[in-house]
Formats: sequence, C-alpha cells, structure tokens
Amino acid sequence: MVSGLLVAGGLVGAVAERQRGQLERAAVIEHFAALLSLDAGWPEPARRWLAALAERYEAARALLAYRDPESDRVLLWVFRGGAFEEQDRPPRDAHEFLLDKEPRAFLAADLPARFAEEFSPRGLMSAPLAAGGGPGRLFLLDRARGAFTLPQLEDLGQLLAGLEPGLTNLLLIRSQIARAVDLERDRIVRHLHDGVAQTLASVEMQLNVYRRLLAENPAKTAEELAGLQTVVKQEQEELRRFLRTLKPVRVPATELGRWMFAHCAQFEQETGIEVDFWADPVNAALPEGICREVFWILREALHNVQKHARAQHVMVRLRQDDSFLRLLVDDDGCGFSFTGTYSQRALEEQGLGPVSIGERTRALGGTLTIDSSPGSGSTLRVDIPLT
Repeated sequence: MVSGLLVAGGLVGAVAERQRGQLERAAVIEHFAALLSLDAGWPEPARRWLAALAERYEAARALLAYRDPESDRVLLWVFRGGAFEEQDRPPRDAHEFLLDKEPRAFLAADLPARFAEEFSPRGLMSAPLAAGGGPGRLFLLDRARGAFTLPQLEDLGQLLAGLEPGLTNLLLIRSQIARAVDLERDRIVRHLHDGVAQTLASVEMQLNVYRRLLAENPAKTAEELAGLQTVVKQEQEELRRFLRTLKPVRVPATELGRWMFAHCAQFEQETGIEVDFWADPVNAALPEGICREVFWILREALHNVQKHARAQHVMVRLRQDDSFLRLLVDDDGCGFSFTGTYSQRALEEQGLGPVSIGERTRALGGTLTIDSSPGSGSTLRVDIPLT
C-alpha cells in the first residue's frame, strides 16, 4: 500500500515537473518571439534578438545566415560587442555558412576554411533554421565559461523551432525591404539616365556644333548658346528637385498630415496640377516607420501622376479608424492601360501598376488596389492594417 502510494506520488511529481518545464519553455519562446516584433525600426528587432540569444547561451558573438530563395543571395546578421551588422553576401557564400549542407545541429564540426579564417571561433554551437522559405543557420561563438554543451544545443533547437513563425515573418519582411531598396535604386538610375545623362549627351553634341559654327557666325552661336544655357538651368533645377526627394525624412504621427499637405502644395506649385488634400488626424502612437512609408507612397504616387497621367486635378485623402490606415490618390488623367478594379495580386501577376508602391505596401502588411478608367483617370488605394 505504502509503496503504491510512493509510486503514484512519484508519477504525479514527474507529471508536475514536466508541465512546469513546458510552461517555462512556452514563457521563453514568448519572450524571444516578442523581441522579433516590428514595434521598433529596422534593424532593432534583429539586433535585440541576437543579443538575447548571446546572453542566454553566454556567447560572445551570434551570427544568423539565411539564403533568400528569390535572389539566392546570403543575408548575414552579425552581433558582437553589443553592435549589430548586416551583410549582403553573394550566393557562393552559402557554402561558407553550411547552407548547402544537410540541416543538422552541432557543437563542433569541420568548418569551411573561409568561415574559420573570418571568424576564428574558440568554441561554436550551431542549429538550422526552418524559416522564410530558404535555408538558414544560427551560429553562437565563444562561450564565456568553457565549451557549449549538449543540453544547450538541445535547448537552442527547441527554441528555434518555437520561433519559426516570428522568424519567417521577420525574414520575409527583410527580403521585401531589400527588394524595395533595389527597386528604388533602379528608379534612381532610370531617372538619372533618362534625365541628366540624356541632357548632358545632348549638350555635348550641341557644343561640338557650336564650336564649328563660332568662326562662321558668332552672333548665331551666341544666340544658340543662350538657349543651351536655359536648358542646362532647367535640368539643374530638375536635378535639385530630384535630390530633395532622396533626403531621408523623419515623419512622426503627429506631423504626418502636415508633411503630406506640404508636399501636395509643393507638387501643385511645381507642376501646375491642382491638388485637393484632406486628412483625418492619425493616432499619435502610430509607428514612425509606417508614417514614413505612407509619406513615401504619396510622393511616388504624385510623381507617377506627373509623369504618366496627364492629369489636371488630383484628390488625396488620408483616413484612419481603429482597424486600418487608408491612403487614396485619385486623378482625372488618362488612367492605366486596363479597365476596372485590380487587386495587388492581379497587378503583380499581369505586370501592371507601380511596382515600388506595391513593395512598400506589402512590407507594411497592407494591400494596394487600383481602379482605372482609360481616358477618365484612376484611383490608387493603399490599406494598412493597424491591428
């Protein structure tokens, strides 16, 4: 009887201990998942997450390597000495970080020579990541007290498995940001090529003509040079306007409406296109990153109106309720090449609409919709969820 009670008591104690361990594990995963949230601007979520991992396992350095499935490039996050660094590596570096090997966890291994040379680890613990659609791997280097242990390796594997949804979200958003940056760079290159570069080429050809004309007809040459000087001044002013659009801006929620109104007024003055602007007051707690992206989306939308729409009037509306923030840009120009309302997915599948606006919208978790009536104008709508 007594022995039976002892056995039963031991089983109850074991069950209670297991439940306590599960609760503790859930609490740890919840804590690390919270560090991955995008409540702060990039790259703070990645920095604080790696810092917390390094602290938990007493590591001096933490590395995360991830191969983007679309670009095939290797994204590397490095945390050491309290500082965070992000590197964009070529596809060949997948071998250096074991992204082309069988995904397994280990305490020590025959590391690729380039990894050993670059990081010179005194001790190492590594586990694969199943997140973001591409292969990934976490490395913890140089434990403060002795070597890493098998229980630590098992703990790390369980932690990363529990963090898969948060890591997937963070890596996908980071990939979208990178693609948006690439698109912005392409836009800058196209603008400079189609604008300044073309003008300079034209100026060079005209100067060659005027040099030959100078001896024959000085008066005519002077007249032509005056016209050429006007062209150069106009291009100079256009370049100044373009450079102003590249300046980084801080747009707090309390200033979003004012920033948008000021840009609409400047756009109207410079282009002669009438702009009707109206905005709801937005929640002061709205993250600055969202406000900045909404402002950039407006700038890009108005730029597209000026460049493509041949519009006389634009209506801009910013609305907010408890669930979403909505930006509407409606113009009376020529519209897009399609008729009707297209979702962001339909636009992407058919290669229609403003690509950079779509990328910025997706990075915010929002949706882009365009309603077009060729010859009568179009309406661009961006909805950004707030909950």
